[in-house]
Amino acid sequence: MSENTPQPWSPSRSGSATAPPSASRAQAAGMQPPPPLPPPPGNGTPAPAEGDSAPHGAPLDGPVRRRRRGGLITVIVIAVVLVLLVAMAGVIAATRLLGGSAGSASVPTVESIREQPEEAWTYSYQGRDEITDISGLVPVSEETFAAIYLSTGESKPSRVAMVDGETGEETWTVPLESLGIDPMAWPELLPVSPEGHLTVAVTDSAVDSEGDRTWDATEVYLIALDPSDGRVVSETTMRGHAYIAQEYGAETAYFHVPPPQAVVVQRDGGLVRLDTSDLEGDPVWSANIPDVYTTEIVGDFVRVSTAGTEWWLDVDTGFEPDWFVGEGEEVMFLPTFDSMILRFEYADSGIYYLDGLDEEGGVMWSAEPDMFHAVASPTGRMLFFSEYVESDDGPFRYLMRIDPLTGDEMWDQEYEEPFWSAFEQTVDGQLVVHVQDSAVLVEAETGERTHRLRGRPVTLATDVIYTTDEDRLRAMDAGNGDELWSLRLRTEDEVVSIGSMLVTFDAERGQITRLR
Repeated sequence: MSENTPQPWSPSRSGSATAPPSASRAQAAGMQPPPPLPPPPGNGTPAPAEGDSAPHGAPLDGPVRRRRRGGLITVIVIAVVLVLLVAMAGVIAATRLLGGSAGSASVPTVESIREQPEEAWTYSYQGRDEITDISGLVPVSEETFAAIYLSTGESKPSRVAMVDGETGEETWTVPLESLGIDPMAWPELLPVSPEGHLTVAVTDSAVDSEGDRTWDATEVYLIALDPSDGRVVSETTMRGHAYIAQEYGAETAYFHVPPPQAVVVQRDGGLVRLDTSDLEGDPVWSANIPDVYTTEIVGDFVRVSTAGTEWWLDVDTGFEPDWFVGEGEEVMFLPTFDSMILRFEYADSGIYYLDGLDEEGGVMWSAEPDMFHAVASPTGRMLFFSEYVESDDGPFRYLMRIDPLTGDEMWDQEYEEPFWSAFEQTVDGQLVVHVQDSAVLVEAETGERTHRLRGRPVTLATDVIYTTDEDRLRAMDAGNGDELWSLRLRTEDEVVSIGSMLVTFDAERGQITRLR
C-alpha cells in the first residue's frame, strides 16, 4: 500500500494494527511484545506468493473480465474488509466481523456531530511521570470499552479496566498482578465471547540470545472475566506451541463494537475452540490440522495457514465449509459477501484470478482484475475492480462496480485524476476514494464523482465524514461535501472512534477525550 494511502490505527500491537509513534515507549522501558502476526492474504496489501504459471484450475463459467487498456500491469490488491455495525439497535449480536454471515449489510454507528463539538470528558489512564501503553482495546457496547493498560509506575498500575463512555470513569479494574500476569508478557484482550466473557490471553514465547521474543511459544494462559464486574469466571494454561486465533479487523481502524468472538487456540496437533464458561472443560470442538502457522477468525470461519496450504473451518462446528476445497498455498478465500465467497490466486503475469463461488463451492463467475475492493454498505457488501495506470499521482484511473453474484459489470468509470484506494464502507450512498492528499466522493450507484473532501477521512458517521488536515479535525457533510466545523488538534492527538463515540487519543499524556 502506498504511503499516500491513509492507514488504520490502533493502540494495540496485534496483527496488522499500526500503533501511534509513542506506543513503543513501554518497550523502551523493557516491555517487549511478541512478534506481530502478518496480515491474512486478501486484506491490506499482501506480498504475492510465488505464482504458478499454470492456468487457474476452476472452470471459467461466468463472465471473464480481462484488462481492456494498454500499459504496465502492477499487482496491488487491497481487499478492504472492516467490521461495521448495522445502524439498528439490537442487531449487534447477529452480525460478524468482516461482513457477518458471508457478508451481512453493515454500516458504522459513529455519532454524527454536525455542530461544533465540546470535550465531554477526558479519561487519564496514565499516572503522572509514568509510561503506560494499551494492549488491546475492546468496545463492549456503544458507550463502554475495556482495555489492558501496561504501566511502568505504581499510581495507576498495570490492569484490565472497563470505562463508562457516558462519564469517562472506570467502572471496575482488575490489577494484572492479581491475575498472576507479568505486564512484560504483553497480555491481549479478546472481544466478548459467545458465552459472554472478556478473555485475557498471555502467550509465553521463547527468547533468543538478544532478548527478543520468537515464534517458539511455550504456553498460553487464558482468563475469562465477567464484563459486568471483572470477576474471574474460569482460567486455563495450555502448554506447547499455542497461539490465539484473532479476529482480523478487531483491532484495526475504528473500534466498532465487535460481535461475540469465539476463543480458538492453536496448539500442538491442531486447533481447539474453548468454552469461556469453563476453559478447563471439554472444548467445543477440536480439529487435527498439522503444521499450523497462523490462524485468524474471519466472520463465521477460522482461516488456518499451514506450511503447505490454507484451510477454512466453520467457527461453530470446526468442520470445513462446503465451499472450501484445499487447493494449495497460492489459493486464498474471502468469505465476506452475501451468498458469495471470493476465491483468488496470484498469477505470474501480474494479475489476480478471481472466482465468485456459491455456498457449495460452485463457480458462478471469474475475473482477472488488477485490484479489488470489498466495501460495506447498508444494502450488502459491494465489490469494485480497479485498473492500473502509470502515474505519480496514484496507481488507478479506472473503477468498475461488479455484481458479486453474477460478476456482471454494473458501471465503469474513467477519472481524470488517479486514485489510490477506496474507503472500507459507503456513507450516504457514496464511496470515499482516496486521491493525492485528499479524497473524493463517488456515487455508488453510478460511479459519478460528486464532491472533493478537505483532508483525509479517518472515520465515517451516517451522514458526516470526519477528516484530518494538518493540525485540524474536520466534519464534512456527506451530502454536499461542505465543511460543518473544524477543531484544532494537538500534535500528539490521534482521532479514532470507539463504539459510537468520536474520541481523540493522546499517547504521550495517556489520555482519551470524548467529543460530543
